[in-house]
Amino acid sequence: MAHWGKGLMRQAVAAVLQWTYRQDRINRIHAFVRVDDRRSERVLERSGFVREGCLSSYRACRGQPYDFYIYGLLRSDWAAAQQQVGADEARR
Repeated sequence: MAHWGKGLMRQAVAAVLQWTYRQDRINRIHAFVRVDDRRSERVLERSGFVREGCLSSYRACRGQPYDFYIYGLLRSDWAAAQQQVGADEARR
C-alpha cells in the first residue's frame, strides 16, 4: 500500500502495451476488471482502454459471483494516442 497512487502501475501498463504492440500479430488487448475495483478501471482508462461491456456473474471470488467490466484497446487507437503524446511533447 505504500506505493499506491504513485503511478507505478500506469508505467507498467504503458511498458507492456509498448512491448506488445511491437509484435506484428497483435491487434487487440483486452482486460477484465471487477466492477468494484475503481483504481484498476482508472489505470486502464488513462492507458487508453475503452470499457466495452459488463459481464454479469462472470467470475467467483472467494465463493461469491461478481460482475466484471471488459476493457479493450486496439493497436490503431494506441498508435494514435502515442502520436498525440509525441505532438504534445514537441509543443512544450
